[in-house]
Amino acid sequence: MPAKYTPYLWSSFLCVVLGSLGIGYTLSTLNLIQNFVNTWFLYLDESKISNTTYQQIHQNFNGSFSGKFDDYAFKWSSVSSGPLIGGMIGAFFVPILDRFGRLTGIRISIISAIIGCVLQSVSFYLDSYVLLLVGRLIFGIQMGIGMMCYPIYLTEIAPVGKGPMFSFCFGIFLTFGVVLCMVAGLEWVFGNVERWNYMLISPLVIYGLQGIFSFWAVESPIWLRSCGKVKTARVAEEKLYGVAKDLGKCVGNGVGNGVGNGVGNGVDSDADPDFSSFWSDYLETFKNSFKNPKIRAKLIICLVCRICQMSSSIPLLAFYSLGLLQRLGLSSQIAGVGSLIIYTFSLIAIITGVPLMKKIGVRNIYLFSLLNTLVNLSAFFGMNFFNQDAEFVKWLGLFFLTMCMALGHVGIMTVPFALPGLLIEVRYRTICASFLTICGLAVCLGWTILFPYLMIKLGNYAFMVFAGVLVVNLVYAWTFVKLYDENK
Repeated sequence: MPAKYTPYLWSSFLCVVLGSLGIGYTLSTLNLIQNFVNTWFLYLDESKISNTTYQQIHQNFNGSFSGKFDDYAFKWSSVSSGPLIGGMIGAFFVPILDRFGRLTGIRISIISAIIGCVLQSVSFYLDSYVLLLVGRLIFGIQMGIGMMCYPIYLTEIAPVGKGPMFSFCFGIFLTFGVVLCMVAGLEWVFGNVERWNYMLISPLVIYGLQGIFSFWAVESPIWLRSCGKVKTARVAEEKLYGVAKDLGKCVGNGVGNGVGNGVGNGVDSDADPDFSSFWSDYLETFKNSFKNPKIRAKLIICLVCRICQMSSSIPLLAFYSLGLLQRLGLSSQIAGVGSLIIYTFSLIAIITGVPLMKKIGVRNIYLFSLLNTLVNLSAFFGMNFFNQDAEFVKWLGLFFLTMCMALGHVGIMTVPFALPGLLIEVRYRTICASFLTICGLAVCLGWTILFPYLMIKLGNYAFMVFAGVLVVNLVYAWTFVKLYDENK
């Protein structure tokens, strides 16, 4: 009997992709209201010595980055990098995913997201910079758990043959969240002095919906089988697909230590797993993740792709696209619309890339994305050699930046997130995903700090550094990245 797309499968799917949407939305909020937030920092100090209102300060300084705004660079860098630091903390929640299940980790991520959004929302009304910082850090925990858990869970609940397509949805909805945030940040929505603080509150709608769908989400059958919970796994499969898989053997040891250590004995029982030796077994699995030659080889492939992903300029362009368009000579208003256009085309490209991936394969879509991003990034750099006052240079720069982001999102921003679920077997999967999340966010944090300095010192020549990263990644992926065919 073929698998069905049951209401439980849709609930499980929507629970995770709403979390992905929330990550993209919440991560982008501060960048779109940066001027308002810096004005608020100034207001917090000025209001202590005078009766000046926030609106008066914003009108006088108009959000320009001059004078006293330089004094608040540390505050801004702290709150903007808070999610990255919190994400690295969230990645250490990996034992929960193996001890209590993927769904438990997802629900913890929802709780942390809601708490983080509430704190950053009330920070405006309580005039507390500390609450904003703590809220961003706690939201980062949700982001870390999500980047580690969501792609894996999507792969594990996917019907047979749909694993890559399901895992790609993490990147699709992450990008959709950024686009949605840009729409919300338009001046006629929330991007104005009266309503900018609503940008901090609005993610609660997304996480509230995610929490509702989590009540009907189903635990990963693959994780349940790895714990020896065969009957529960079959019930989960019937809920998800309308039919249970008839497997003579199950992954795991049939006892259920939470991580599994081989091929199961296929005993059709559902006794509560014995977790008395969980930590010793887990430590052994952790060691084997790096000692086992086959697992280590796959982990290195995932690690190189993740580091190159975060060093490819695509994540940085997401933060600095507005400033780069202004450097081209476009007005602030046109640059704002241009940033929205860039991410809208990125979303269209990543959705189009899913059926293309089904035709040419995950590896080939990744190579296609790397090559075309390299070409367009080099073309954007080439704009330096034209007259910067020429009108066509501004629009060509916007075109090449749009193509670079769109084609980068097709593979560079999707495949590395999907690789752990596609390459690494279940008992090592979450440990490796946690390691990759920590490394990826650390690299992203480093580039976020370094990129403004490179732009000051090198100008657009800084993009040649990222072009070099793309060349290295292209050669490496061509040589080493080989993915199995899930349909075999």
